[in-house]
Amino acid sequence: MNPVLIVIPTIMPDQARRTRDLALITARCKARVIISHDKNGDGFTKTCNRGMRQAKDTEDICLLNDDIIWFQHGWLNILERALHTQPKLGMVCPGGNSSTAPMRDARIGEKGLEMVNHIPFWCVLFKRNLVKKQGLMDEEFIHYASDNWYCDLASRAGWKMAWVKDVFLKHRQHGSGMKQAWRLHDQEVYQRRHSRRRR
Repeated sequence: MNPVLIVIPTIMPDQARRTRDLALITARCKARVIISHDKNGDGFTKTCNRGMRQAKDTEDICLLNDDIIWFQHGWLNILERALHTQPKLGMVCPGGNSSTAPMRDARIGEKGLEMVNHIPFWCVLFKRNLVKKQGLMDEEFIHYASDNWYCDLASRAGWKMAWVKDVFLKHRQHGSGMKQAWRLHDQEVYQRRHSRRRR
């Protein structure tokens, strides 16, 4: 298994520190945490990228929301092992109180991998080789659709994504709801990117 850099984007550092402490206590693998503080209201994408840039070449990268309130023991160890079961498996995620299908149907105690087309980035573990080849998230997206677009690009490049049913996390604010103007902007960018692809 590779060591893991956990990046926690946040506008609330105290909350992020609580999540960091819980994450490390329960990880059961070699990991370190960077709290990426969005001091200037830059949004999710730039804040995540600032943290991800600090990853070492040997580290896989986990993006983790700052509002996780319960971690299954060994959560990161299980995700990391699952990530390296297949060469073209580029991203994995846990189940949880997510708004995204099929992960929203997760139950504690389930087992196995289910291949998915999209992973919500409230908790995602990236294989380092994927990030090396694809790069960071597209900063034209402020907050909402950068995960969708990143997954689209990875899929087109032949990478697979999986929901690891063995892991269940609980977080407070599933379904991001920050700023309506950001949401509209990001939806427009996403639609424009897809229309270019179809030409």
